[in-house]
Amino acid sequence: MTMESRRVVICDDHEIVREALKARIGQAPGLELAGEAVDGAEVVDLTLKLRPDLLIIDVEMPKANGISAIEEILAQDPEIKILIFTAHVNSNVIELAARTGASGYLPKSASASEIETAAEEVLSGGSYFSDAKRTGSDSDELERLRQLSPRERQILELLERLQAEARA
Repeated sequence: MTMESRRVVICDDHEIVREALKARIGQAPGLELAGEAVDGAEVVDLTLKLRPDLLIIDVEMPKANGISAIEEILAQDPEIKILIFTAHVNSNVIELAARTGASGYLPKSASASEIETAAEEVLSGGSYFSDAKRTGSDSDELERLRQLSPRERQILELLERLQAEARA
């Protein structure tokens, strides 16, 4: 019995990163590269056209950043699993990843095996937030944030904005 391949789209503005991801996906059993994009605007169109099982995307890119691309994609197809793969290794980016509805986060310093592990976990319906820069309580909070609906995330962001304005 053959295992059905899961289709993956990758998006990063750096060619060397895309090449490395393509090589890893090509070696991973059950994963198949469906397409690649170089910026946030291109990935929205490509992802909505191809409807992959998984999108691996950077945060900082030209034309449209990864976060706005993720929000637009999930607004139109909430079933697509998204793994953020970025050079930013701090709790703010990890929290933002969870708030956007991404199923996971990996720093670009992750090993090839960790990329595969994260993809498998996300594709199986779980979440994967790399251990980089977080504690156990952070991971519990991130999981709760990831489970919020888009509307609940909007309300939370509005409350945070209002709180920040009140402090200013």
